[in-house]
Amino acid sequence: MSIPGHYEPSSGSDLDSDSSFSPAVMNHLEAIAQLSDDDGDENDPDWSPDQGQLAMLAQDDEDDDELDLEETDDDADPGGTHQEQQEQQQQGDANEERGALQIGYDLLAIDDSLVRDRHADRERRPTRRTRKSYYPTVTEPQEAGVRLERGGAFGPTPNKYDTSVRRTWNYSPRSAPDYLRWRELDFRQPRKDVLGDMMLPNTAGVEVSQFTSKVYSGQYSSDGNFFYTACQDFRVYIYDTATPPRVGDKSVTDSSAAARSRHGYLHDWEHRSSLKLTKVVKASPQNCRWTLTDAELSADNEWLIYSSISPRAHMVKTGRGHSSWDSSGSHDDVDHEQEELNFEGGAGRYGGYGGFGIWSLRFSHDAREVVAGASDGQIFVYDVETRRTVLRVLAHQDDVNAVAFGSASDSNLLLSGSDDSFVKVWDRRSLDGEKPSGTCVGHTEGVTFVEPKGDGRYILSNGKDQAAKLFDLRMMMNDVDFDRLRLDRRSFGIDGWDYRQSYYAKPRYQKHPHDNSVMTYRGHAVLRTLIRCHFSPAATTNQRYIYSGSSDGKIHVWSLDGLVVGVLDRAESHPLINQQSGEYNDPSDYELRTTKRPSRRARGSTVRDVSWHPYEPMLMSTAWEEGRGSVAGSIALHEWAGRPRHEALEE
Repeated sequence: MSIPGHYEPSSGSDLDSDSSFSPAVMNHLEAIAQLSDDDGDENDPDWSPDQGQLAMLAQDDEDDDELDLEETDDDADPGGTHQEQQEQQQQGDANEERGALQIGYDLLAIDDSLVRDRHADRERRPTRRTRKSYYPTVTEPQEAGVRLERGGAFGPTPNKYDTSVRRTWNYSPRSAPDYLRWRELDFRQPRKDVLGDMMLPNTAGVEVSQFTSKVYSGQYSSDGNFFYTACQDFRVYIYDTATPPRVGDKSVTDSSAAARSRHGYLHDWEHRSSLKLTKVVKASPQNCRWTLTDAELSADNEWLIYSSISPRAHMVKTGRGHSSWDSSGSHDDVDHEQEELNFEGGAGRYGGYGGFGIWSLRFSHDAREVVAGASDGQIFVYDVETRRTVLRVLAHQDDVNAVAFGSASDSNLLLSGSDDSFVKVWDRRSLDGEKPSGTCVGHTEGVTFVEPKGDGRYILSNGKDQAAKLFDLRMMMNDVDFDRLRLDRRSFGIDGWDYRQSYYAKPRYQKHPHDNSVMTYRGHAVLRTLIRCHFSPAATTNQRYIYSGSSDGKIHVWSLDGLVVGVLDRAESHPLINQQSGEYNDPSDYELRTTKRPSRRARGSTVRDVSWHPYEPMLMSTAWEEGRGSVAGSIALHEWAGRPRHEALEE
């Protein structure tokens, strides 16, 4: 069987015989077959598929002409010339060449079409179907992660490592309902982390909010009573999560918006939700640029702070808003009494917006200070009471995408992650000459997020090298070694690669040559935007799990030993509004929790942020949406599925 564009030698059968082809034609067809198997050197800047193939074809034609002349000379009659026979032979050869050339051009056209399709795929925005992994899949627990689980820093040793004769699980209930029943009967005081391990969020989820703008962050408050999200339309929405979502309700705004969205008309809504909306904080467009980059609630839930690509952040009281079920986003009493935190004034790189933009900011544990990371490589510490910047450090050679306070009990330890691929640690008690206390080395591309465990020892980072990394600050590289290795002057990433526009290309290094991380977690996609990762809650899981959003529309959950314990797909989440009834879907409905919506493969979601409830087995994911009409962003609630109804209570 012949395949267009590919030549295989004859098998010897009469049907496959190539005896009717001249050597010139054979050479020509072999060149065409070579074209199909080799697309050329795409790394050569002067190479293009069309140019390479046409040049090769032209060269083959010249070689064929020379070969024909040689054959004519060899076949000439030594006794004399037979002009008529030579003319007939040349005419026959010309006909064969024209036929072969026509075949070649046809095959070349097919090959060109395939090449164009491949290049179109390279230019297409990254999707779940085309992302390629260059790292092996972890199928066995990693030794370093096992040591973490058994070391005590992440709670008591899990039952799976109990090798004694009287193993814990022999005397423990085997399911969460049994565990709860034993607790009520006072048979045994259960460990919270064991119960948390039994009740990991594991459902595709149900949407609880939709937006006409992209959602950039979304987190639970420290007590779990609120959930807040920052959007591209310069609004921060604060929800009351202590109140169950409303169900069986449909407002005029929601129904009309849904109908208009389905029929492609202009939408007349900005936000709709089944959650109880507590407050809407609207930023002034004059003080913002492009989007809100970050937002955070203080530990006491009294203050909210948010930032944009501007040197001015804003802080607002959360207790002066009203609670309502109105989800239209068109509040008349939106609180405009906001306090400005100006980290630096004057025009600069962003014109009237100042010399830099703020990508990340965090409250200290007592909400008296704010740390911020800027687009010009600087980090700042702002004193809220005195309204002035008390620390300014040129920390990195590129954008600072993430900052945090390293400890939950004081504000002396600062963390910063940058597009220069480093996570740096700063101790304000010994800060001398703008030198960090140490550097966490391991990412080969830019760092998108940093989160501390809160104990002043372990920190977690997400990177554009498609990896989340866990660092132990006792193992960080000191400043002397960092300068000796000249790491700030060397690049270990992919030259010219832009994570916002293309796939993750083949990395230059499988691992950074000076990697000092404890563990690496892979499987998610960090493309398009600054994807965030987090530790699981301390109260229910002892922070023994790592979870992250992903540009492939999924939520990835790992145990400390590196194994993937859960992948939740936002493409299978149930929509906010039931298409048949027009009412809000109930996230706690058993049928919705235990079923998945048929995957919307034609559509794309990017899960930018995820937040695990501090005390309950559920998490919220915030995502960008594509291909859904006027819906550009959404929030989904993912709960623990619970015991299937057909199972008996007794085992």
